[in-house]
Amino acid sequence: MVELENGHLRMFIRCETPERLLWESDSFDFGRSWTPARRGSLSNPGTKVVIYKIRDCYAMINNVCFPESPNRKNLAILVSKDCRIWHKKIDLAEVVDEELPSAIFCGHEKISQIAYPHGFADDQKQMLYLALDSVSKFFMVKVPYRDILS
Repeated sequence: MVELENGHLRMFIRCETPERLLWESDSFDFGRSWTPARRGSLSNPGTKVVIYKIRDCYAMINNVCFPESPNRKNLAILVSKDCRIWHKKIDLAEVVDEELPSAIFCGHEKISQIAYPHGFADDQKQMLYLALDSVSKFFMVKVPYRDILS
């Protein structure tokens, strides 16, 4: 959930539908009431997403997928000015081979997913810090604001 303007909240809802899309709902009264949930446009295999406000942009950390392959092997940062049009995608992590994870990670432990991001945006250091979960192993990733905002 994110506050777009004073009192206007947008909630992104994970849902395991055949389309593999996030659903959305809006509140215009600080969360007292909500619009009916509607199908959104962002792919998601039914996993947690988080959104950070970074200057005048919103950065959503999301598992992106295809309907025919609803896995948790790709994690990306999606960037938007309004949480409606997502104009940029930054590939953050990918499980390339279950025995050999992507070069972003060290080691040869079996990794079947990379999901459940959690972190914080540090305006002073201009850095987004993220903890990523692969069930058996956890990773910390630092993303400079300039990569998100450029």
